Amino acid sequence: MPIKLGIIGGGVMGEALLSRLLAQQLYQPDEVLVSELLEQRRDGLAQQYGIRVTANNQAAAAASEVLLLAIKPQVFEAVAAELAMGRGDNGHSLGTLPMVISILAGVPLERLENAFPSQPVIRAMPNTPATVGAGITALAAGKWVSPD
Repeated sequence: MPIKLGIIGGGVMGEALLSRLLAQQLYQPDEVLVSELLEQRRDGLAQQYGIRVTANNQAAAAASEVLLLAIKPQVFEAVAAELAMGRGDNGHSLGTLPMVISILAGVPLERLENAFPSQPVIRAMPNTPATVGAGITALAAGKWVSPD
């Protein structure tokens, strides 16, 4: 099955959102790919949720619907540069790009849109009760996000 949801960062908040998306059946485990640097964390996520895992951020960014950025803000520039290299000189056409949702604290929407030009970008700020499925999230949509 094709990857619909790519997640870069399998830490506490990334896992919290992943667990709720799967529990609510918004995505099936075989539709999800999580990119995580720590092998032990990758193995744990794969075993717990039955998802695919990788250490390759570009593989996760190839998701067809949504790319969730759940990384530390201090590594954002490096990850964004890596993903930009994967787009090549021509980039992608707007219709083939996944929506980017960022939960990075302190990374404003303008900075996200500069890193992902012409892509639909949403800045989301979940709170810590999300780790037990009882959170609330503030959303800010970028200029390329449509009502659909």
